Amino acid sequence: MRTQRRVFEKLSETTKVELASEKIELSVASDAKKLIDNAKQESSKGQEFLKKHKDEVKEFTKIKKSLESNSKAIQKNIEQAEKYNKKIDKVSDKLYALQNKIRSTADELGVPLKSIPVAEDIFQSRKELDDTINEIDSILDYNEHLDL
Repeated sequence: MRTQRRVFEKLSETTKVELASEKIELSVASDAKKLIDNAKQESSKGQEFLKKHKDEVKEFTKIKKSLESNSKAIQKNIEQAEKYNKKIDKVSDKLYALQNKIRSTADELGVPLKSIPVAEDIFQSRKELDDTINEIDSILDYNEHLDL
């Protein structure tokens, strides 16, 4: 009887091990199925999002490229403006020197400045150049704040 009992005990232990093993396999399979279902659901949501916002993303990309292109063109124009500003400044300085020379010559001769026809043209040209320099400077100052 004792032997029979031992045999049954051994058989019962083996069955328990097999059941525990099957339980683990079922648990892993169940977890895997849940994970796969979740992945499919998230993928589906992602695809819906892409369909919904695809045109917006394309438009954003197009605008971004346009801005980059315009930024490069603006930067070239700013560099050109700086060159013009330097040239205009040199011409303005020369006109200023000529203006002072005419003024001192007119004073020496006792002639009113307004009686010299070219003097008024020089004063007007210098004023226009100075206005242009100021406008370019204001654009260049504004550019520093934009950080292009």
